[in-house]
Amino acid sequence: LMEFFTQEQEQVTMEALTLLLKFPRNTLVADCKKMLKAGLMIQVLEYLEEDYHDPFPEKNPAWLAVTHCLNIIGALKAKEALPEVLDLLRNDEFTLEYFFGDFPDYSLTPTLFALCQDDPRPLINYLHEPFKYYFNRIHASDTLAQIALHHPEHREVIIEGFRSLWEKCLDPKQSA
Repeated sequence: LMEFFTQEQEQVTMEALTLLLKFPRNTLVADCKKMLKAGLMIQVLEYLEEDYHDPFPEKNPAWLAVTHCLNIIGALKAKEALPEVLDLLRNDEFTLEYFFGDFPDYSLTPTLFALCQDDPRPLINYLHEPFKYYFNRIHASDTLAQIALHHPEHREVIIEGFRSLWEKCLDPKQSA
């Protein structure tokens, strides 16, 4: 899997996808989780080498591997990979910009939706985590809005999650 995803290809062919889906699900998900972590490490190493600000990360095979892995994790509804997916959001804005540019809605948001549509609480909990990179929360918020729209049974939990977040933000003793 590592070799497949590090080939420089923007589109996964149907033949390649059929071959990938012959892997046992556990193996495929475990490899995708490793690729998400490896992609982040490669990005960090490039940053340390000051190659990070290259506006065309296409030369880095990890760039597409992260997107392909997210799509597979979402297609398989591999909820066990949610911690690794949320780790992408816990990074700074430049990391998300590096991997997704202007198009996180094409892979990141649908993957979050697939993993959290049955239980939105992990995304709500993520929104309540204290960290300084607020912009990345947009993707979780957008996903929660979509879950509330398509799964009305979760609306009350999601509304309460946003309500408590607002209250936390407005409380001068706390920060969100």
